[in-house]
Amino acid sequence: VTNGSALIQFRPGAFAVGEAVQPVILRYGTRPLDVSGAVRGYEVFLYAMLQPANSLSVEFLSPAVPSQAELSDPRLFAGNVRAAMAAALGVPCTNHSYEDAWLAAVAHE
Repeated sequence: VTNGSALIQFRPGAFAVGEAVQPVILRYGTRPLDVSGAVRGYEVFLYAMLQPANSLSVEFLSPAVPSQAELSDPRLFAGNVRAAMAAALGVPCTNHSYEDAWLAAVAHE
């Protein structure tokens, strides 16, 4: 739902378990069409099919092991993992959620 210019908030569910997580970042090619702007599932497929070439790189970051403070606060753990991923991508973090991004996209229509 996002356009790749920032990382939105992560939901804390996967971080509440208290186990290490494996951050993975995806980098999509942006020429001539950017599929990250698609709102609905079929749009991603359509945009991908309209591109003469598609590129995607997958980067596995170092596993994130929760500290004692992060074990008791999954939101802190999620925020720290998100900050590391944003730094690797070279984009800022935003305090918007998936729902905020979805509502903005729907309102734009």
